[in-house]
Amino acid sequence: MADIGLAWVNPAPFAKPENVVNFAKKCEAMGCHSMWTVDYIAYDDNLEPLTILAAAAGATQRLRLGTSVLLGNLRHPSHLAKIYINWLLSKERQTVFARANGYVSARLDVPTDHTEPWRVPLPEAIKTYTKAAMQVKDVLQPLLQEVFSSQ
Repeated sequence: MADIGLAWVNPAPFAKPENVVNFAKKCEAMGCHSMWTVDYIAYDDNLEPLTILAAAAGATQRLRLGTSVLLGNLRHPSHLAKIYINWLLSKERQTVFARANGYVSARLDVPTDHTEPWRVPLPEAIKTYTKAAMQVKDVLQPLLQEVFSSQ
């Protein structure tokens, strides 16, 4: 199929998260290149577009996602930053970012075939770090509870 994208237009009576997920899965199954959504201010009962894309990202593997309209001034900058960071930390975005920058993601499910083998952390190193972090947590937790429970 050519690079064809379909738009979720956020129709009010069908604006339910499960319908977004079903739509995204069908787009991918049909071989679509991308799925798009838009931002509205005229309707009260539509879903937030970045949340729609997050739901679609969680339900698909290769579908490209985007908004054709996003009204940034309707959202507080800190809220937009939080949404963007969550999107950036997704497996798909971490894979793109890692390949573009020669970066190795801290996520274990992000491919590392784009970089030299010596740059990829060994699984046992991660486990050792995790064990050490848990030991420190076990030692510090009672102290932190004592300090903060008095407030």
